[in-house]
Amino acid sequence: VLEYVKDDKMKKCLEENKEKHQQLDKELQELLDKYGVQWQAIWEDYETISAEGKFKTNIMLSVAQSESDKLATRMRDSYQYRKAKGIYVGRVPVGYIRKNGKLYKDPETQEGVQAMFDTYLSTLSTSRAMSKAAEYGLTFQRTCFAKTLKNPTYAGESSNGHKCEPYITPEDHDLICQVKHSRKTKLVHEKVVYLFSGLLVCGYCGRR
Repeated sequence: VLEYVKDDKMKKCLEENKEKHQQLDKELQELLDKYGVQWQAIWEDYETISAEGKFKTNIMLSVAQSESDKLATRMRDSYQYRKAKGIYVGRVPVGYIRKNGKLYKDPETQEGVQAMFDTYLSTLSTSRAMSKAAEYGLTFQRTCFAKTLKNPTYAGESSNGHKCEPYITPEDHDLICQVKHSRKTKLVHEKVVYLFSGLLVCGYCGRR
């Protein structure tokens, strides 16, 4: 839709309801105004065609932006508080369990994760390490597996500074990162927007 707006192929947008438009931020509304694109809800009295409609829209977007900023501030303050208290924040990596805000090795997966890292460090082979992990019932997608190997938590300290019992030494972690970086290839992606882009979360690495 934004491409149509910028290419001057759209002058008016009809929407089923106003809820979707209320999710827009003020910056995006300013972009629509810049290109002279009007919009109107089909079943409700909500639009940016008349002066009154524009006034109502600006107020509602300002209120929504204020609430969004307050929520972001609360989340940031909560994160900083938990971090200062030494509480682990984030998705728990495979091989660990969370108890009372701390990370501990998971007895059920500990052996498999250790074998996985030992295999990779001795062979520097992603396929062999994945096969070894599979022998213990641990399955990964290849892209997620690379991120798992580079996760600093396995070296005893997470990215947010939380300390925990390591599976590998910091030197081993540095070696893994160097090897992965040296083998990194640049992929050329087509300009395609997929249906669930940014919505689905990986159960292992936590990335979208």
